[in-house]
Amino acid sequence: MQVIAQVPAYAPWAILVASVLPFVMAGVSKSKGFTMRDNSQTRVWQAQLTGHRQRAVWAMQNAFETLPIFIGAVILAAMAAPHSKIAPIAAWTYVGLRIAYSAAYLADKASLRSLLWIASMAVIVTLFGVAIA
Repeated sequence: MQVIAQVPAYAPWAILVASVLPFVMAGVSKSKGFTMRDNSQTRVWQAQLTGHRQRAVWAMQNAFETLPIFIGAVILAAMAAPHSKIAPIAAWTYVGLRIAYSAAYLADKASLRSLLWIASMAVIVTLFGVAIA
């Protein structure tokens, strides 16, 4: 079994930044009106949100849904092709697209949000392609 001597620098940083994004959206959703009392029934409190705070919850949920796939793709690409020129570009492109996706979600730009989601999923497919090639 071959052991990789050094993890490509982009991998842990891109994973870390992507992993923080859902918590940023959680913070946006709780930016006004959230109390410690609400913490005992967070789901009930979230169900009552409206506007950009409600969309922040949805963006957070979607970020958590896609994050494991991204993490797996980055790890596989880093392991299979540690010197790839495509993998770091793809990983950081995903992060940028997810930031833009969250902004589009908050701004209620549904069509743009959908395009950004599709693009971010295509980037994940690219990372898997790097791992498979």
